[in-house]
Amino acid sequence: CSAFGEAPTGGAPAEERGDAGTGPNGEEDGGANGQETDAGPATSVALLGEWKSGLEVTIPAGTNRLLLVTVHIEDSDGSGNGAEVESVRLGQRPLARVPEVGRVVDRQSNKQNLVELWYLNETGIAAVENGEIQVGLSRKPAETPFYTHAFFSGVDQRIPFGPSAKSTGGRQRVTVGPVFAQTGALAVAACDLGDDVKVDVKNASRGVTDGDSSHAILTAFANGADADLSVTLELSSRADRQATSLVVLNPAR
Repeated sequence: CSAFGEAPTGGAPAEERGDAGTGPNGEEDGGANGQETDAGPATSVALLGEWKSGLEVTIPAGTNRLLLVTVHIEDSDGSGNGAEVESVRLGQRPLARVPEVGRVVDRQSNKQNLVELWYLNETGIAAVENGEIQVGLSRKPAETPFYTHAFFSGVDQRIPFGPSAKSTGGRQRVTVGPVFAQTGALAVAACDLGDDVKVDVKNASRGVTDGDSSHAILTAFANGADADLSVTLELSSRADRQATSLVVLNPAR
């Protein structure tokens, strides 16, 4: 497990990207952390419509779009290991796991809490129709998985992701970051909590909140402003486990 408040991560190895070093539809580098300085952003990343729970997708109109899918699982096989995400697809298009922080897991007390982030870029979105996202799991988890999805516009298609950070460990106050988010960028966060707790989001807008008697989930997003950015979650009580991912979506140039 990573340490609470772990420092932001850098670029991803090729195996964490789609198609051996490219994004899921062949963009030049789906995993670099976006430190380009040759030109300023031509637009701003924006949420298209609402961040939604579930897997039923209605594709919105937009340019330079990116679909983000979050998977939240609490599970255990008795030794602390849980179900794994093997694939995510929309129609005939496979999604790719977000580099570096696309899989964050916390194993404690013989249970595992997992959050994963998967994405599809504009080329892939344009090639599919409305339908249901298909998530392949290694086995049926003991607890009901939760899924969310959101579409964003204005995302850099060559280098969609910037700096990222993650957090694990039992906490009542979870702070993930800081990450540098340029003006026009959008930082997105996803969390799976090991208890049924209420969550107050600081420094960000709430996306989806859901859960059951076993665990709670949350997504959130915040605008960049050429400064370091952190997202803080204030919980109603201490969660035994939590897995939280934070990544910056770079604006199109």
